[in-house]
Amino acid sequence: MNSLFTLLPTKMISKIDINGIKIDYEKYLTELINNSRYFMSLTGRIKFEKVLEQSHGEPDVVAGNYALDFKLLVNQEFVNAKLKSLPNVDYSHVKEGFIFVNDKAANKGNLTQIQANGLFIRFMRRLASMKENQIEACGNDMENPLYSTVKMLKKEKNLLVFLPCIVNVDGCGISSVATTFLSSLFALRDNINNDTFATLLCQDGYFYILKYENGGFRCFDKVHKLLEPSFNEIYSMTQFLENN
Repeated sequence: MNSLFTLLPTKMISKIDINGIKIDYEKYLTELINNSRYFMSLTGRIKFEKVLEQSHGEPDVVAGNYALDFKLLVNQEFVNAKLKSLPNVDYSHVKEGFIFVNDKAANKGNLTQIQANGLFIRFMRRLASMKENQIEACGNDMENPLYSTVKMLKKEKNLLVFLPCIVNVDGCGISSVATTFLSSLFALRDNINNDTFATLLCQDGYFYILKYENGGFRCFDKVHKLLEPSFNEIYSMTQFLENN
């Protein structure tokens, strides 16, 4: 169990700047679906484009008549705490082939990568153990860590939910993993007449695209991470920060 999930670098799922470049997971998820044969079949091969104006609940991307929202399945407070633990990095010379890293002084509030993985695994275990009515009740308590997640899944939109980790299984087992850990949570979508997808990156280097339906997950497509230049660029600039 402890080796099932390995978190992606925290900066990959945070909308921050690196050397003047906005880091945005929506960009590499857009590349993902634009390289997916399944999603292209939904849109008649029309590519998805990012919706720039989203002040009134507009979707994240659209392709023809099909709209989609991207959502992260992670606790934002955890992400913020992990970001504070990372070294300060000067990327201004990255085009010249080097960067400067200034480690932060150790303190009790800093999270190592091992500790971060442990917290994420406990989060996933909790999801797997909770009943549907318990998860539903979390949406009534603003102090509950799952409050925003419950509200997110109740949105009447087409959703693609991204788990920001590597699942250390072969792709053939990913539907079973998703059903074990996520089916109770995704039951919130049972009475919503919109598509519900999840994407998970496996140890074989493929993003697997799963659709939630009838209480479980079915794999519809896979896209290798080599086809996602935005993902690979961000990963190369951030993964070395979280090896401790």
